[in-house]
Amino acid sequence: MEHPYEYRVLTKYVSFKIKGVPNQEQEAKELALALGKFANGLPEMLATMPDSAGWEVNSHSCALLAGNTLMVCILLQRPRT
Repeated sequence: MEHPYEYRVLTKYVSFKIKGVPNQEQEAKELALALGKFANGLPEMLATMPDSAGWEVNSHSCALLAGNTLMVCILLQRPRT
């Protein structure tokens, strides 16, 4: 039996800059702003993917890399045609 969905992973790197003296509160604020900007652009990213019809976000994962870069992985799914 074939699985009813097909899947794709979208991976993006989100960088953020710390303004002023680095501290935990400032880092959290800048990270939240960068993630908000990324999330607002997600529908457009999905719409411009090759063969973009029907993809929906299933889940996501984030990892903070060295420096001020966040790796965001989005698991997409859509019904098989």
